[in-house]
This record gives sequence, C-alpha cells and structure tokens, in this order.
Amino acid sequence: MVLKQLYYTSCEVGLSGYPGFQFNAASRGVAPEVMRRVESFTAYDPPGSLPYNADAAALAACPVNLCFEPAEDTGVLANVVFVGTDYSNRFGNYFAHALVSEDVAADLGEALPIELWGAPIWTASPRTDGAELPELAGPPPRGRLDRRHVAAFLRTHPGRAALPALVSAAARVITGERRTIVLIERDSGAAANWIGAVSYLLPPALARRMSFATYHHRPAYSDLHLVATVPDADVDRGDGAFASFLQFDMPANRSSQVPVEPWAALLAETGVENAAELWAAAAELGGGLPGRSGEWHPLLAAALFRHGHHASGAGPAVTAAAATAARWLGRQAPSLDARTIELIGVGALGVLAGSRPPGTGAALTALAAAAAEAGAAPLATEIEKLAVDIEVDGLLAHEPVKGAGGADAVPLRSPAGRAHATDRCTRALRRCTAEVAVDLLLLAARERLDLDSALLRTAGERVVGPRLLAEPTEATARLARGWPQLRAGVVHHLAAVAAREPDRLVEALTHGLGEALDDDDTRAAPALHEARLIAASRRDPRLRIDMLAEIAVLRASGPESTGTPAVDADLLRRIWPHGSWTPGEALRALEVLDDASLNAPATVAWLNAVLTREWPATAAADGDHLEDLEALCRALEGRSAASRLSDPARATITRMTTVGRRLAAATGPGRQAAVLTAGLDRMPETQRAHHLGKLTDLLNKAPTGDLPEIFASCPAEAVEHYLLDVDTYLRADRAQTDIAGRLFYAVVVLRRNPSRKVRVVATVIEDRLLDRLITWHWQDLRTLQVWIRKLDPAVATDFANWRDLNAAGWLRRTLTRRRLEKEADAPRRAAEKKARAERKAAAEKKAAAAQKAADKKRSGSGGKSGKNGRSGTEAQGKAAAKKRNPR
Repeated sequence: MVLKQLYYTSCEVGLSGYPGFQFNAASRGVAPEVMRRVESFTAYDPPGSLPYNADAAALAACPVNLCFEPAEDTGVLANVVFVGTDYSNRFGNYFAHALVSEDVAADLGEALPIELWGAPIWTASPRTDGAELPELAGPPPRGRLDRRHVAAFLRTHPGRAALPALVSAAARVITGERRTIVLIERDSGAAANWIGAVSYLLPPALARRMSFATYHHRPAYSDLHLVATVPDADVDRGDGAFASFLQFDMPANRSSQVPVEPWAALLAETGVENAAELWAAAAELGGGLPGRSGEWHPLLAAALFRHGHHASGAGPAVTAAAATAARWLGRQAPSLDARTIELIGVGALGVLAGSRPPGTGAALTALAAAAAEAGAAPLATEIEKLAVDIEVDGLLAHEPVKGAGGADAVPLRSPAGRAHATDRCTRALRRCTAEVAVDLLLLAARERLDLDSALLRTAGERVVGPRLLAEPTEATARLARGWPQLRAGVVHHLAAVAAREPDRLVEALTHGLGEALDDDDTRAAPALHEARLIAASRRDPRLRIDMLAEIAVLRASGPESTGTPAVDADLLRRIWPHGSWTPGEALRALEVLDDASLNAPATVAWLNAVLTREWPATAAADGDHLEDLEALCRALEGRSAASRLSDPARATITRMTTVGRRLAAATGPGRQAAVLTAGLDRMPETQRAHHLGKLTDLLNKAPTGDLPEIFASCPAEAVEHYLLDVDTYLRADRAQTDIAGRLFYAVVVLRRNPSRKVRVVATVIEDRLLDRLITWHWQDLRTLQVWIRKLDPAVATDFANWRDLNAAGWLRRTLTRRRLEKEADAPRRAAEKKARAERKAAAEKKAAAAQKAADKKRSGSGGKSGKNGRSGTEAQGKAAAKKRNPR
C-alpha cells in the first residue's frame, strides 16, 4: 500500500481551473469523494484573538491542526497550518497537506498517527511546477514527538493528574460511546503532547483507531474522538459543556467527571515509556488482549511484575495492581509455568509487603495457592511470614486487616512459616492487652501452633477466663476447648469466682459460658460444677428436677458435707428464680429425691406451696398442671413426707384422692358426670377447674349416644364451661362437623326429656350451638346433615328443617315454612275430613231408613196414585231427596 498526497489552499492555479480555495496538487488516482472529504475535514478557522494584520510571528504562533480520521474505505491524516493571506492578499488562508490511503495507520509502519507531529514531510507551500504529487512508497519519517518527549512534558505539567481520566474517556469513546472528548490547551503543541500521551497509553491497535485533531476552532461541531482547541477559540467553557461533552480544560485545571479505569491509572503511573512493553507482555500472558477493557487490568498488573517491577517508589496504582496481580495469578497458576509464577509472585509480594493495601489478605491467599501450584517453596514461606506479620501487627494496632484471618487466612504449611508465627504470637502475648491476647490465641488455635504450656495456663487464668465470664462468645468458648493447659487456667479462674460470686457465675454459664466447659472440667471443683448444673437447669427448665437431684447427691457425698440437708431454700431459689414448683415438678421430685432431701424443711415448704396454691383454669393449658396435681396427691398418700405437710396441704390431698376413688367406683358416664359436678359451686378454684377439665375429657371421649345422659347429669354451669371449651371448633372458619353433630343430636334427645332441669340444659346447648351454625357456609351445613344422617335419620331431618328455615335463601325458607305449616296442619285437616265423612255416612243411613219406611207404607196403601197421577211413594222419595240436597 502507498500513501497518496493532496495539497489544499486558496491559490491562483490549481486542479479546479479557477482561482480560490481548491486542491493545488494531488497524487494520481484520488477519488473525487475522497477529495471532498479531505476538503471538509481540513477546514480551518484561526483563533478569534488573531488580528487581520497579524505579522509573521503571530501567524507562526497559530495552532497547527494535525488531524487523523481512519475509515473502512479511505483514511485521512492531514497537517493544516494557517498562512494568513492568499494570492489576492485576502486574509483567512490556510494550507492543508493530507495523506490518504485505504489504511493510513498501517501504512505509517510502526509510527502512530500522532507521531507525525512536526514531521519533515509536511509542507505549507503550494506547488507551482505542476499539479501532480508523488505517492509515498514507504512510511514517512516521524516528527519530533516520541515517548521520551511526552514523558518529559507530563512530568512538568500541572494537569498531569487528569491523564488517567483522559485515557479512560478515550477508551470509552473509541469502543462505542458516541461522545466527543474536548481538550482545551494553551497551544496545539501541548495538545499534541496530550494526544500523544493518550495514544501511548492505549493498546496500540486501539490507538490507531482513535480519530483526533490537535486544533479545531469549533470543537462542538466535530464528531472526532478527541478534539483539541485553544482557550480563545469558539469553545464553551461553562458548566453545561462539561456535562454535554467529555471536556478537559487544562488551563483551568477542570474536567468532566469520568470514571477512571484501574488499567489507565496503572499505565499513567508507570509512565508512557513503559506502556508499549506492558501491553506486549499483557498480550503474551493472555494469549491476546480481551475485547473488554474491564479485563485489561489483571493482565497489565501481572505483566508489570513479570518484567521485574519492584516495590521502591510504588504509587497507589502499582500498589493496587499488586493485589490484582496476586489474585489473577491464583486463578491462572495451573496454566502458567513455574518461572512466570515465581517472577510475578515475588514482584507482587514485594509491593504488598511494603504497602499492605486493602485486599492484601485475599491477595496473599491467592499467591500462596499459586506458589503451591508452582512448587515455589521459598516464595510460599515468605508469603506465610508476611501473612502472619500483617495479621499480628493489625491485631496489636487494634486495626485487623480485612481478609488477613479466618476463611481467607494463608495456611501455614512450611516449618519456617509456623516457627515464625509461633515466635510472633509468643512475643506479642507477653505484652498485649487482654482483648488482643484473645485474638492472638484464636490465631494460634486456628493454625494449631505449639505455644508454651505455662504461657497458655497463665493466658487461660488471666485472659480467657475473665473474658468468658464477662462476654462469652462462640469463638472464646472454642478457644477454651483448644488447649488442655489453657482450659486448666480457665477452670481455676472460674472456680475462684464460683466460691466468691456464685450467682454471677451461674448467670454467665446460663448465657453462653457453659458451652466452653464439660463435666470432666468441673467435677474437681464442686462449687463450679454446682453452678454449671444450675445454669443447665436455667437453659432448659425441663432439667431442673434432675439437676436438683444431682446437686443433692453431690452435696451429700462431697468432702464439704456437714450433715445439714442437701436441699435448702437458697438452692431451690437459684434453680427456680421465680420461687415455686409446678405440680409436675413436685411429682418428679418425689420420684428422684431421696427421703432425706424430701423431708428437708425447704422441700416440705415448697410441697405445701404447690398443694395450697389456687391453680386457675387456664393453667391446665400450660402443661396439665391439674392432672399432675391429682397424681401428686395420690403419690403423697402414705409417704413420710406427707406427715410433715401443713393442714391445708393435707386437706387438698384428701379432697383430690377422695373424688378420684368415687369417680373410679361410678358406673356409667352419667354417674361419673354427677360425681365430677356434685357441689361444683362450693369447690376451691383449683379443684373446680380440675373437675371441669375431667368433664370435658369425659364428654369428648364418650360415644354420641351417651351425651344426652351425661348432659342430663350436669348443671347448666358445667355445660356452659364445656361449650366454651369447644366454641373454637364451632366457628365458621373451623366448622368441626363431628362436634356440632354430636351436640345437635344431644339437643334433640334432651328436648324429649320432661324434666325441667334437663330442658334448661338443652336450651343452653341449643342457644350456643345454633348461634354458631347459622354462620356456617352452606356446604359445611350440608356436610353436617350427612354426618347426622349416619347417626340418626330422624334427627337429620330435624336438622335439615332448621337449616332450611334459618340459613337458606329466601325461596328455600319460604317453601320450607309452607311445607312445615302444612305438615303441622295435616292432623287437623285429617280430623275435619273424617268428621265430614262420618256426618255424610250418618245422613245417608238416615235417608235410607226413611226410604225404607216410606216404601213399606206405600206397599200397605195398595199403590194408589195422588192427584197428579204419581204415587205417594214417588212423592215421598222426592221430598226426602230435596231435604238432603236443598238446591
């Protein structure tokens, strides 16, 4: 490929054939559409501050526009200078020297387009000896812009901090974001240096795709990627421009808000002179550069350390790159050779050791995995040592490094690493605070370090024991279980506390401390063991009686036993802080305590309290207390402890056991109900609630056919209690069919009983039941009818009639009412019909007798006719018929 040349200016002789702005000369074969594009692309207006009578010095100071625009068909690279006046002395002339080809960037060879800034190839004078320009067969020589020159420019420029954002913005607009970067500089030379810096820091292929102009009078009208201008051009430097464009105003030290890509920050920090080498190394490591810019940073970070970058003078971007390179190395180690892993690992480790940036813990974990993959033992050892130093130093400074411990901790595998960790922890434990000591011990326990036994016992007694007592945690409890020597120190401290402040120790053991100890730890210290058992009873109240029995045995057989009762009021109070047994606990105490403990004054007092307490009806729902109370009374009969009880307590035993015996002797459910409800209004509240609970059980378990007999034996008060118990199941949202059906059956049967008392009971049940049933859904009522029909078809018919009259729609209610009225009136109508039939039969009999008498009389008169020739018998028959039917 070759580069074709074009000159464009205002001249007297050119390709157009007439004076004015035109192509002065061009290489052979440039297409007209390419010429039109060059003409538009190279248009030039000078800064507004340039006067019409500018001298040569002022003209020479005008911005030079080196502009480049790649394209799929023909790319353009042009150098445009302002020359002042034209052949006719008209002000405003400029000269554009353009190079075009299908791929200008490729035809430049290794040079980047911006590197032709100030190149000797450019001319500013039109040709006068012909209109044809030669083609350039090879890459043109570079200008005076190179990496060293740009690096020197950046070192002294006050706006160099904007470079990472400028490079990030360039990558975004080249790869798809349709916005223009506007760069404002004092002159086009400075602008060219900035464009050079961007070109050098971008991937080479991407830099060759970047269109740019070192000067444009109206940058807002340009669609190039990067357009430079000067302050006195037609450029908006207000707030709106920084929002509309990606604008960088270097003289004003102001720029748009652009997210900085980490790879851009890294390259800007390492310098333009090293960028080409880093991009090449990154491509080598990655088998080519990824298409997404978000994937460039790990490769560049790894390439940085692959080529020997060291920690000296590392800035924030290089420091961050060390952690990124370490994580990348941990992921890619299986596909890399050992030498590469070691080079990158050593370089990254040096930076991490010197700066310890955020994420160092995770970075070291990744480095350790990579070192293990490569078999790099020296590197692995140094990683372990650094990880230990970072973690220990962070703990001593009360600033734990995130990721330096726990699941992300570097495992200590090498003997040297473990020895280093043991030494650091030992020295730190001798001079640190208690809080830090716990964390150091956790570190040592995690790595299973072999610490000095005396040091561990002292730490258990002075650090871990007090810490467990003050603020027990799972981690501290786990620590106490780690070393036998440390646990011995913890037990010694807690035993001393148990002797001085037993309640405080029980409270701590209840809320987490107990998880750190077991029976083997505490049995040698009776006070501590007793406190542990009491705490266990508080954590699980079901264990209270068992713990009481164990403590009683412990006290009775212990070396400090004095013959006093093992169970005393203080012990009971500590196990039951709220001060009483339930009947079930008292019953259990009878089973597990020996006679000496049962006859102790404190035990007797607590038994008295259980037996004389008024247990409300609601207590039954909290654990069958009343059933347990009855069982307790039966169990106390005949026991020696009963003789020590108070009179009211013994009265309770007598009352409860007497009723139990009477109930066992009763035959039939009705008599059992009578026993349970006899004198109900005179019973103590506890016994009354117990009896009503038993009545409920009796009703629930009885066959449906026995319900009327049971209800008939109960007072209305007892029936009300049962109805309240089952009311929940009669609500529309529960609709328990079997309960409702049993109650309806009982109502129907009870209604047949002539007793006034029984009818009162039936009314109580009926009122409560029907008030609930009327709220049921129709489908539930139909299901209830089916259930009752299986029990008694006649009762089911009664229920269907009630349902249709009370819960059905208007039409069904009306038809049912008429049907029932008709059925109720049927006997009367039948009686009336019978009476009419009887009267008719009597009348007919009487008429027949009269007829017979008349016939007999006529036959006696000889059959003589009357006045009209009719016989007398005929006349008498007509008279009789008229009498029967007057009409």
